[in-house]
Amino acid sequence: RFQPHHDITGEALVQNECSFPPPAIYFSPKEVVNVVGRSKTRKAPGADMVVQPLILKGPRKLQALLAKIFTTSARIGYFPKSWKHAIICMVPKPDKPEHSPTSYRPISLLSTLSKIFERLLLPKLMKYTEHLIPNQQFGFRISHSCPMQ
Repeated sequence: RFQPHHDITGEALVQNECSFPPPAIYFSPKEVVNVVGRSKTRKAPGADMVVQPLILKGPRKLQALLAKIFTTSARIGYFPKSWKHAIICMVPKPDKPEHSPTSYRPISLLSTLSKIFERLLLPKLMKYTEHLIPNQQFGFRISHSCPMQ
């Protein structure tokens, strides 16, 4: 028979509020350009219809404005609703009958701006949260794997 296991230290970690403020997050125009430059530029845009070459080859004012938008969004904890919308395209699987629904796989075309924002934010959040995660947590962490336990 299953008996629930209560990890007191884990519950205490979850229930306690953070004792120090989150870091002031700032994104520079150069960071925006670097993130976009490392991304695959030939991907289809999402509902925002923004293509990455536009950001790379666009005026510096555009890159500075995007950096300001991303910085403000992170600081106030706001993720615009329009960035949450996806366009779903059904792509046919090779050598499958066209009349069967199982012959297609859905592809979500996400907002280009949301993907850039997430790629900018992730390393800053990881740097901030890495020391908050207990050493016993191995899954979903860089340089940790289950066999290391």
